[in-house]
Amino acid sequence: MDKLDKTRREFIKKTAVGAAGIAIGGMGMTAKSYGRILGSNERMNCAIVGVNGRGNAHTAAISKDPRALVSHICDVDSLALEKGIAYAKKTGSDNIAKAVKDFRKLVEMKDIDVITVATPEHWHAPMAIMGVQNNKHVYLEKPSSHNIRENELLVAAQERYGKLI
Repeated sequence: MDKLDKTRREFIKKTAVGAAGIAIGGMGMTAKSYGRILGSNERMNCAIVGVNGRGNAHTAAISKDPRALVSHICDVDSLALEKGIAYAKKTGSDNIAKAVKDFRKLVEMKDIDVITVATPEHWHAPMAIMGVQNNKHVYLEKPSSHNIRENELLVAAQERYGKLI
């Protein structure tokens, strides 16, 4: 098992444990839970790219985690962008996510820590590589790329920039 595979497996395990904890613990805020509120510098700002399909599932999952904040929604379709922002607000995001139409501008923003890519598969590898080149962690669903060469480029980018893909 290579280093990237081990890191990905650890990320998936931690995410699954966190999701289970949220599901079991419920979302109600009690007096005890106020002591667990994180400061703004302790949260990961997450951008969701592509919100017509799976992107909404990404938004819902991130909105449930108190350590993460849906800070940006990105889609080239203006109608999908509006729906994505409304959905982020509906799922309980602490703020109104900013709308961004151009992914290239999104990756340059310094206030984003994580990007989730829920676009057609031929965009997965190029967007992930651009993300890590701009100091972002990137979440991809399968397939991670369109061909084997793109997978090699993804691994090389992860090793060079040290960000999770």
